[in-house]
Amino acid sequence: MVNNSNTYESLEYVDDDEYVDEEDNEDTEEESQASDYEVEEEDDDLNSSNASYGQSNFSIGEAQEMVDYWRSKKNGKKRAWSTMCNKFKKLKSYGSSKILYKLDQRLKQKGKNYDKIRDISDYCIHKFKLARQDNLAIHDIDLQTWAIERANELGFDFKASRSWVNTLKRDNRISSRKITKIVSKKYRQELNQTLTNASNFLIHTNEQTKYIDHSFIINTDQSGFNLEIPPTRTLSHTGEKTTIAAVNSVNSTTHSYTVQYSSTKAGTLLPKVFICLKEAKKVFVL
Repeated sequence: MVNNSNTYESLEYVDDDEYVDEEDNEDTEEESQASDYEVEEEDDDLNSSNASYGQSNFSIGEAQEMVDYWRSKKNGKKRAWSTMCNKFKKLKSYGSSKILYKLDQRLKQKGKNYDKIRDISDYCIHKFKLARQDNLAIHDIDLQTWAIERANELGFDFKASRSWVNTLKRDNRISSRKITKIVSKKYRQELNQTLTNASNFLIHTNEQTKYIDHSFIINTDQSGFNLEIPPTRTLSHTGEKTTIAAVNSVNSTTHSYTVQYSSTKAGTLLPKVFICLKEAKKVFVL
């Protein structure tokens, strides 16, 4: 399942003047500069997972770690802004410790829903892994459907916004991929059976050949190669409708020849190779 330190909701903040750092004298100069920042109001959506303060996002786990460390001095005072920036490099872009006050407030607001949001995220990732194990095609709408389904079970009003989906995918290294192979729904079952048969074959073969010299145990297999392998990408002009690449023979890019090598269990490659060509005169024309 998913690491609980990575939650799939980020905290959003508005750069206003509601908070003033009264306990940390080292922050006075930075806070005076904060009023020069542009202010952009954002919707305070509990379910928004991509809302931000400045240009960065913090997961709830990151925010909690920062706030806990900020308030962890034994004398009850907060740690200096410079100390926080040294430990948490992402803070440097915010310019003042006001961000820490805002993080603290947002954590208190969202804390009561933290476990529910984490439960929804874990549920979606579990469903995603099961679906991909069965080679099912998954889209954003599926993640949103699972999230709302789980939220309804928990009695929780959750929107499963697009920004939440994007954060969920990013934190779990999920991205849209071009499908390069199509298989039937029986593929996984057939694959498991094939792997089982292969394992049984190895056990049986090793038992039958354990007293035979490995130099006399030969394995052979065929490999196919196109007569000409065309390039798949090229640098060209941006915006052109058709990108063309020249090859020696278009026919050669779709026709192949077969080679068959043989090797012994001792690791010796046998000197002769069987080659199957399409040419009737047994001449390989280059």
